[in-house]
Amino acid sequence: MSGRSEYVADDYIAARRFGGIERSMSRAGNCYDNAAMESFWSTLKSDTGLDEAIPVSRNHTKLAVFDYIETF
Repeated sequence: MSGRSEYVADDYIAARRFGGIERSMSRAGNCYDNAAMESFWSTLKSDTGLDEAIPVSRNHTKLAVFDYIETF
């Protein structure tokens, strides 16, 4: 990978284009685009305890997230 940020690196861009994936990023330096989603992930992880311990299985993680979203 070149010295540029990972999301603008040539290999990342090539892989994204090859997969037909469109990026959803705004201009450089705009740090507020993703703030709401980052806040959600932080809250979800802390409220479910997923930030304190590695879940025993993928199914355990799915159940914890489902329970949080459906009962909150």
